[in-house]
Formats: sequence, structure tokens, C-alpha cells
Amino acid sequence: MPAKIIGVIGLISLPPNIMTVIVYLITSLYALTWINDSQIISKKNWVNNLLLVLGGYLSGTSLMGGALLVAVYMRHIDIKKLRNTLFVLWFFLVSIKMAAFLIVGVNIDWRFSLMLIPVAALGHFVGLRVHDKIIENDTKYKRWMGSILILVCIIGLVKVFSS
Repeated sequence: MPAKIIGVIGLISLPPNIMTVIVYLITSLYALTWINDSQIISKKNWVNNLLLVLGGYLSGTSLMGGALLVAVYMRHIDIKKLRNTLFVLWFFLVSIKMAAFLIVGVNIDWRFSLMLIPVAALGHFVGLRVHDKIIENDTKYKRWMGSILILVCIIGLVKVFSS
């Protein structure tokens, strides 16, 4: 939780371009693990703690810490329930961020934000299907998805650095 709060402070205080670059770089790292068919695995307590702190911080800044948190928790949660657990965690983390935004006076368009909830739910259910495909360990599928993610990240980074 402390790392999460520090991450939210970073989200509020860091310039948008830096946050965008961080998100694209983290997404690229995840994409590379898919392309190389590798995993972020934690077997030692100090590595677990490091992954939890980094995952907490990254989830505070960008909600991108899921894979690091999964590396620790996947041994404690049934793989079929992992995605649902992460979805509930996502709502909890977003609530913390929204509260922080209100505290510092960020103007939030509540109607627009509420309209995004069905989109998030749809993304969750589509994600369940993709997650099932990934669990099947279809290497070709992982490489295809990872390659698309890398392409999106490269395009995004080019836009950030060209503006």
C-alpha cells in the first residue's frame, strides 16, 4: 500500500510525457516476455517483496504493475480466478486514484468516467477469453500479441518524442 500511494503521488506530480513513456516502456517489457515466451517468476522472499513494491508503485502511477503482482500471487490464487481477482483489485486501485484526484483538485468529468465502467467490464470479459488463450500457452498467439503491443508502443513513443 505505501508503494501504491507513492505511485499515485508520482502520477499526480510527474509530467504527462514522462508518465506516457513509462507506460509504453513497461508495456514493451511485458510484450517482450510474451514474444520470448518467458515469465516473470518469483521464488525468493526478497524478490517477492521487490516485485510487490515495484508492482504497487507501478499500479499507483499507471495500473501497469499487474504482471509484477501476479508473479507473486499466482502461486496463491487459482489460475482460473486470477483475472477476476485482478479485476476487483483494479476497481480498488482506481478508487484510490480517484480519491487522490479529488483531494488535489483534479477536475473529473463524472458522467464520462461512469460511462467507462461498461467499457472496462467489456474489456474484462474479452480479457478473460484472451487470458484463457494465454493459459493454453499458445506460443504463436503470445508472440503475435506481443508483436502488436511492441508496434503500438513504438508508434506511441514516436508520437511522444516528436511532439
